[in-house]
Amino acid sequence: RQGHSFAALELYHESLQVERVFGEEHKEMALVLFSLGQIYHEVGDLGRAFEYQEHVLQLSRRHLGEQGEFLARVLTIIGNIQNERGNTEDAMARFAESERIMVQVRQPQSVENSPISLISLLGIAHNS
Repeated sequence: RQGHSFAALELYHESLQVERVFGEEHKEMALVLFSLGQIYHEVGDLGRAFEYQEHVLQLSRRHLGEQGEFLARVLTIIGNIQNERGNTEDAMARFAESERIMVQVRQPQSVENSPISLISLLGIAHNS
């Protein structure tokens, strides 16, 4: 398994060089960096895994804003890495931010049009 991981690292580093032709801030760069971070995490290089995922987080915030499931996923991964590194305070902060984003992602856009609001109105109309 380790051999496959190291082969994958080589391939991702090669694709990283190609992506850099498009520029450091190209949004596709985040996917390559994300994969590199995942593999470094898998092989136990938590320092590099953290660095790559932090870079992914910065790029994602630039391209996606402060919302989105991908951003929440990256924050959770960074939280896991930090927890494994013994940085529990930072890990908890990352988990909390990830949860906040996921709650916002899952909330209806408008309270008036939410199923709960519609059920409440039906209940009021039925009881009147």
